[in-house]
Amino acid sequence: MTSNLPVSQVIGDRAPATLAPAVPAFVVVVAPAVPLGGLFAVPTRGGRRRGVELGFTSVSVFLAAVPEFLVAVGLVAFSAVRLGWFPVAGNGGASAFVLPLPALATGATAVPARIVRVEMLSVLGDDFVRTARAKRTSRRRADSTSISISGCEARRGERKRSNSK
Repeated sequence: MTSNLPVSQVIGDRAPATLAPAVPAFVVVVAPAVPLGGLFAVPTRGGRRRGVELGFTSVSVFLAAVPEFLVAVGLVAFSAVRLGWFPVAGNGGASAFVLPLPALATGATAVPARIVRVEMLSVLGDDFVRTARAKRTSRRRADSTSISISGCEARRGERKRSNSK
């Protein structure tokens, strides 16, 4: 357990092996979370389709509750050991990331997807969306406009927070 090396050297030696899967895992988390949240917000706004809302919430809570190591063990047992598709362990290129990325991203995707869904629901209930619908704007156009505006509001909120520091 001891190496008699400075902590900074130990961290520096291990950082590349940690960051190599962490950065792509972040992309794999965010890329599906935003569209999934938006996809489930639109049909469930205003309390409609309670079954879809319940299903989304149940699946996302389940995925967030399953430990990442358990997902990893299941993926390794099935696709690496049983089917032989991927290496069980190692650091040998892109094929070595195929199993760790979904294991790291499965539970982590659920939380931002739920946050995006809740925020989308609040934006879809705003006055400008109701006004657009009252002026007979198509539902698709009103929804896509609200998605664009919510993204702009998020950026504006980030700028306000960074300026206030």
